[in-house]
Amino acid sequence: SQMLRTQHQQIGSPVPESSADLARVLLCKYLVPVLRRGESRGGGDQQNQAGFSIQEILRMHGCTPMTPSLAELSDDSMMTSTAAEIEDEMQELEARPRGGVGFWRSLPENIRASVKPYLEANFETTFRNGGGREPSQRLSDRLRIMKPGMKTSAWVKEFTARIIDSLGNQDTAGTAEVLVASRVVIRNDYSTAFFCLPHAIAALVED
Repeated sequence: SQMLRTQHQQIGSPVPESSADLARVLLCKYLVPVLRRGESRGGGDQQNQAGFSIQEILRMHGCTPMTPSLAELSDDSMMTSTAAEIEDEMQELEARPRGGVGFWRSLPENIRASVKPYLEANFETTFRNGGGREPSQRLSDRLRIMKPGMKTSAWVKEFTARIIDSLGNQDTAGTAEVLVASRVVIRNDYSTAFFCLPHAIAALVED
């Protein structure tokens, strides 16, 4: 049980559509598989790291512990409710982040089942941020990480994480925010890092 700090603060903040697409792919193809591998090995850091990233991505897309119930309510209860009940239900929906219901319903059922516990989780972890570098260090110096004998997979993980560390030093939003939430997994999982690398470069260039 390590301690975690994240730069994401607002639940239900608006997220660009492209960022929601990136978040869905990350959840379905990378973070949930990492989570399942961690669970199959009895938990530990791998599960905690994936759980944290899942938790943060769900939160930034407006998902709360009530989101699954609201999604079901919006699908089913309208067919059986009276006019007064429908009005009350619509008011309840309007009072909560609407994006959360839409994002939740866009996930495949098996993914929703895997991530549902993390709607109420409060995972905390500590991750290395730029190797203790000075904030004034030039980006080109921070990204010069190749060492003799360093494996390509290790370079991809470290290089991607260093780029995302640079994004995390600024006010993050959209794609950058999704990547910052995922960097604790990126530092330790090659497949996730390789997928995120072009997105991280694009976010850095666009900043």
